[in-house]
Amino acid sequence: MSEPTAHQGEPQPPAYPFPPGSAPVQPTTAEYPPVSATPYPPPYPPPYSAVPAPPAKRSRAAILFGLLALVFLLGAGGVTTLYLLDRNAATKKAADQQSQIADLRKQLDDTADDLKSKSAELRRTQDDLADAQAVATECPDAVQKFFEVTRDLVLAGKTQSPEATAAAQKMVSACDVHL
Repeated sequence: MSEPTAHQGEPQPPAYPFPPGSAPVQPTTAEYPPVSATPYPPPYPPPYSAVPAPPAKRSRAAILFGLLALVFLLGAGGVTTLYLLDRNAATKKAADQQSQIADLRKQLDDTADDLKSKSAELRRTQDDLADAQAVATECPDAVQKFFEVTRDLVLAGKTQSPEATAAAQKMVSACDVHL
């Protein structure tokens, strides 16, 4: 068997056999990139210029603004520090004052309790004094009465009388004498 010869301009069949039912694939030229590569970015960054860009010149206003911002920032930091120190001192002073108030309240309560007990003691003492004054005024009167009755009894020439006995008993009870 001889191989068929190709005419000029016709593609030549491949030299190997194809499986039955399949046809040889003809190479095609694509005018667009493959679809599988389009959604991904390139794996490297875009190229840079070989000449660096000249630094931007700063105007006097920008420099002045930067200096003012720096001064403001330092001033705000100083004011914040002073505020925090003052607040801490005020908090400590308030805590000390609360402690002092609590101590003074305790002293006041103790003093009020002492005053109540002393007032009760004073009332008892005043009652005792009133009793003693009553006894002090009753006793001399009873003694005076006893001596008057005894004098009258002696002048009358008697040695005993119910009136003299009553005066003696009253004198003993009024003067708190224990026989």
